Amino acid sequence: MNGVTVEMAAQAVAEAIRAERAAARLSQAEVAERANMSRITYIRYERGERQPTLGQVIQIADALEVPFAEFVHRIEDRIRATRTPDSRNENERPQSLQEIKQQHLQAQAQPMAGAADDRPMMEPDDDWEPR
Repeated sequence: MNGVTVEMAAQAVAEAIRAERAAARLSQAEVAERANMSRITYIRYERGERQPTLGQVIQIADALEVPFAEFVHRIEDRIRATRTPDSRNENERPQSLQEIKQQHLQAQAQPMAGAADDRPMMEPDDDWEPR
């Protein structure tokens, strides 16, 4: 699953539901009624105690007046925010390598204690591209 666990996805869905409801300034009861589900069921989804089906996520997004595709995008953003660099997919790794390169260059640019001040400093190579 490219480093995404069921727990991570479920937590992201719960957080997105909660955040979108707060942004819409609706009560849990209002969203539940609009989504045609019981208040208790909706609360369990929002708390991450239960996982809604795809159909229920569509109903909740509709109740919150958020287009389904946008709602899914927001869930994906939350998943990305919780993933570790090791669990990022292949498309995200070049950025991580660039970050590593920058950290390495910054570490080399700082003089070491007791090192000669006349040693050459490495310059960043702007043409460097990760493989």
